[in-house]
Amino acid sequence: VVCAAMDARCNQVYVALFRVNGGKVERLTEEECLKTDEAARMLSEYDDDIMLVGDGAFIMKKATDNEGLENVKIAPDPLRYQTGYGVCLAAVNAPQLTPEQLMPMYLKLPQAQRELMAKNAEAYKERKE
Repeated sequence: VVCAAMDARCNQVYVALFRVNGGKVERLTEEECLKTDEAARMLSEYDDDIMLVGDGAFIMKKATDNEGLENVKIAPDPLRYQTGYGVCLAAVNAPQLTPEQLMPMYLKLPQAQRELMAKNAEAYKERKE
């Protein structure tokens, strides 16, 4: 199992799991933003060896060590990060899209929006009291 993890700051990661077999990649989970301890608990459901890739690999390794997982390893440097070559390989096998069809996928609200929502919720709570 390959765990792609991007550091989302604040002890969180953007994470998705894949199974690689014979050069074929199968998606096991959708992308999501999780606290590192939640992501580690998700990995604990797998008995397979797990390879961590991405700039969140080291913080995920710390979290999986805290969970006592022994089947998790960090990919070697040349394989840990995405490369231009890897992006090109993915593009060759991806559905053809026009630039207009490409859309960003936000897994969590921007920090400014989260702070505004928290501030508004607090103000609403104070008015109700």
